[in-house]
Amino acid sequence: MVGIPQVVDEKIKWLSGQVDVEFPTEPSLKGRSIYLASIKQCRYSEIVPDPASDAYTDEALTNTYLVDFHRLTVMFALLQANQYDGQAEKDAIVEFFTQIILSPPCQLYLGFEAGQAVAAAIITRNDSELLISDIVILPNQLYPSADDFSRVLMKKVDVSPSGSIRCFIESGE
Repeated sequence: MVGIPQVVDEKIKWLSGQVDVEFPTEPSLKGRSIYLASIKQCRYSEIVPDPASDAYTDEALTNTYLVDFHRLTVMFALLQANQYDGQAEKDAIVEFFTQIILSPPCQLYLGFEAGQAVAAAIITRNDSELLISDIVILPNQLYPSADDFSRVLMKKVDVSPSGSIRCFIESGE
C-alpha cells in the first residue's frame, strides 16, 4: 500500500462538484454524502502496466467502453449502487452518479459480457498519476477481478509500462 496519491483528491473534488449546482436534488446530495463516507477507508496500491498480462484479451478490450452518453452513465450508476446496502442507499447512489457531467479529469468505463454491463470503474488522470477507482465487478468471465479489469483499462487508455505516469488502483477495506 502507498500513501494517498494526489490524483485521489482530484477525483473526490470532481465527483463532489457534480452536485454543486444551483438546484441539486435532495437524493443526489444524500448520495454524495453516502459515497464520500464509503470511500474513507479505501486503500491505494501502485500497479504497473504489464504487456504480457492475460487480462489483455481482444474480447476484453473490445467489450470495454468509455461512458460517453447518458444511457451508459445510468448503467454505470446502477453497477455502483450494487456496492451499497438497502434500497434507499442504492437509490441515492444512482441519483448521485446519474448527475455526472462527463468531463476531465475523470472518465467512466464499463465492461460488458454477453451484452450486460459487468464491470465499472473511474479513471482519473493528471500529468503524473493515473487512478483506477470505484471498481465494481459482477461475476463474469472477461474481467474476473479488479486487477484484471484495471489492466484492461490501462491498455485501453494506452498507459505505457515505460512511461512516466504512476498508476494506482483503489480498493475497499
